[in-house]
Amino acid sequence: MKAVTCVIPHAYTVRWTQITVQSLLQHRNDADMDILIVDNSPIGNPSIRGITETPYGEKVRVVPSKDLVNTGHQLALDHAIDLVDTPWFLSWETDVRAMRDGWLDWMLSHVKDDFVAMAGWYWDAGFEDGRHYISPAGALYRTSVLKSLKEECLRNKDLSVCYGRDMSKRINLATEYPHTAGMLIPQGNWGPFSECRGFGNVYPFPEVEQWTPEPGNWIFNRCEMQWECVRLPGGMVMNEQAQETGIPHKHTFVGPFEDPYFIHYWGGTVSHNFDKHNIYDFDIPKLWWWLRREYDMWEAVVPEEIRRQTIDMGIVRPIDDELAYAMTKVVPWK
Repeated sequence: MKAVTCVIPHAYTVRWTQITVQSLLQHRNDADMDILIVDNSPIGNPSIRGITETPYGEKVRVVPSKDLVNTGHQLALDHAIDLVDTPWFLSWETDVRAMRDGWLDWMLSHVKDDFVAMAGWYWDAGFEDGRHYISPAGALYRTSVLKSLKEECLRNKDLSVCYGRDMSKRINLATEYPHTAGMLIPQGNWGPFSECRGFGNVYPFPEVEQWTPEPGNWIFNRCEMQWECVRLPGGMVMNEQAQETGIPHKHTFVGPFEDPYFIHYWGGTVSHNFDKHNIYDFDIPKLWWWLRREYDMWEAVVPEEIRRQTIDMGIVRPIDDELAYAMTKVVPWK
C-alpha cells in the first residue's frame, strides 16, 4: 500500500498542472505516492486534456468534480477525502512545484507519532494579514483525521452561526449564503476544507471582525484542539519586480531558503481569470508578470514532446497570442 495520495484540484491551468505533475514524477522519494487530480473545469473546457491525452495520463488518476455546478478548490479537496485510502492525504495546488529528491520523505520525517494530524508551512507573510494557519498548498494531512472531520461536518446540519466579541455576531447561512454554504450543507456536498461554522470561535484571534475562513483554516484550528499540527520551516519571498505590478510576493518556499523542498508560486488559477470572465485594467501588469513566468517555467520543466503535443491539441496558445487574448477581456474599473 502506498503511503501518500497527492490531491490536486485543477481548472483552466494547463501549463501549471503539467509543471506540477512533472515535478512530482521526476523527483524520487522512498515513500510511494499516488497522484489524484480533481477536475473542476466547467463542462466543455478542454484544459484537463493536457493531462489525460498526454503521457501524464498514464501516471495519474483524474476524476471529475462531485458537483459540476458548484466547484471550487475546497470542494474538490472535500470530495477527494472519500477517494483516498492511503494513510496520508497531501493537499497540493497546480502552482506548487516539488524541487528536489526526498521532498516527501522530509515531510513525513516530521510525523513523530500517531498524535500528529498534519504537517505543513504555517502562514507567515512577514506582516499581519489576518491569516494564521497551515497552508493547504503543500500540507500533509492524516487521512483518518480528515475522514473523521468530514463525518463531523456532515452530521452537523445547522445553518446558524454565532461568533465574535461577546458572541454578538449572527449569520444565517440559509439566507446570507443561499447559493454556497446555505445550499451545499443540506446537500451533503461539504467537508472540513469547506467548513466555516464555528470558525470564529476556534480561531485564536477573536478580535478580528472579518469572517473569512479559507480552505485549510478551519481544519488547522479544529485539529489544534485535539492533535499536534507540525509547522514546517519556510518563508515568503518578496520580489521588487512583482511588487511593482501589484503582486505583494513572489513565492513561498518550504524547507531551507537556499534549497527548498517545494515552492508555492502563487498566481496559478487567478492568473487565468481572463479565461473565466472579464478582468479589470488594473490587473494588466500582474497578468503579464504571471503569464510570462508560467510560460518560461513550462518551457524549462515540461518535456518538449509534451509541450508540442499540447500546442497541437489547441488547448494552449502561444504566449503572445495568450497575452493578446487576455487583453480582449480587460474592462475599465468604474
